[in-house]
Amino acid sequence: MNFVILSVLTQAVPVIVLLFTRKKLDNNFKLFARFCAIALLTDVVCLILDQYTPWLIGFVHNIYSLVEMLCYFFLLHLTINHAYISKFVLIAYLLCLFSWIINLLALGGMLDKFQYAESIRSFFIAAFATISMVRIASVSMVPLLQNSYYLRSIGFLFYFSSAIILNLLSDIFFSPNFFFTRVWDIHAIINGLTNVIFAISIWQNSRIQKTF
Repeated sequence: MNFVILSVLTQAVPVIVLLFTRKKLDNNFKLFARFCAIALLTDVVCLILDQYTPWLIGFVHNIYSLVEMLCYFFLLHLTINHAYISKFVLIAYLLCLFSWIINLLALGGMLDKFQYAESIRSFFIAAFATISMVRIASVSMVPLLQNSYYLRSIGFLFYFSSAIILNLLSDIFFSPNFFFTRVWDIHAIINGLTNVIFAISIWQNSRIQKTF
């Protein structure tokens, strides 16, 4: 089974839910759901580029990573809604942006790639997702598994905490061997499960918006 293709197909799940619920979502989730659509489009484009111009994939991935950082940090900032913690969110975003710029320049051969950039970004998003879950749990007006913001934070935590380990492993075993392939098969499966969680959170937001 081609787990990469399966992962891309699961990107369509939250987008399909969006098509049926877009008029019922609050503004926060409208932004999030639209980003899910961008993620699907990016994966499809990368699959096409892999067949014809694979050298462009690195550039597209870097642009996508920038948009992902901006969107996820902004959504977590809104969810946490705490002046003191929000300052750390901004600092973390700037650090991740700096590492992103280094890797963008590395594509042009001007600098060496900072191989731990993805792991650092994943660490910050997973950490802030955990903080948002704690805050939501303390004020939620509905059962947590019916709280769309809590479910979305679970998705963030699940995906990015797994990504920390997988990115580090791929950095260590960066070669076309059996182990490296298995690492990215696992990543594709995790991505698919995360998309299902995101789809459920979008659906729950269309049902119950006033959650905290």
